Amino acid sequence: CEILPTTEEIQKSLETLQSLRQRWDALHMQSQILPAAPTPPEAPRPFMGLSPEFAVSQAKNDYAAYKTYEKQHASKIDLLGIFGLVLGIGLAFIPNLYTRIGGIVLALASAIFGILQLSRKKTGTNKLHNLEEKYAPLDPDSWISAAAEFARAHNVYTQNLAGQNAQRTQFEQTLSALKQEIDQATQGASLSYQEQNYLQMLSKRGA
Repeated sequence: CEILPTTEEIQKSLETLQSLRQRWDALHMQSQILPAAPTPPEAPRPFMGLSPEFAVSQAKNDYAAYKTYEKQHASKIDLLGIFGLVLGIGLAFIPNLYTRIGGIVLALASAIFGILQLSRKKTGTNKLHNLEEKYAPLDPDSWISAAAEFARAHNVYTQNLAGQNAQRTQFEQTLSALKQEIDQATQGASLSYQEQNYLQMLSKRGA
């Protein structure tokens, strides 16, 4: 015949379930106060979509290029080229054939040199304006520091996110282990059902 559990065994089983219930309720409350995921820092416009390391590297390279283009923009027309052009034109009107040819060559060379210099100056000016537009409204001298601040804020965010993920992983592991304990104690039934079952058994024994 079936061996029925004693009153003491039923009471002990009920106390085990009640203890599991308290732990379950405590974990449920803990899940309600878990911190929200940290918000990633907003990247300045020139660094959007970039990793912090690449943003710093880009800012340094762009600042170095900016200084180079700034020098090109500020450069003046080479007076030697102008002198060569004027001299060449003057020599081109001298009756001597070889002197005239030399003057024409000198004038052409000076003109080509001047055109190349103007083109280089214009290219530098355009690239200068492109970089200023890319980083607007930041001042050029703040490009690198802005990138470094973005990298610092992103690193803080990464550390906070890793800490929260570790906390959530630990919570989920604790919850999973508790579910296994409850399933073992209730033999797959719900916790509430098994508690009521033991209470009814105790009530009948008391009767």
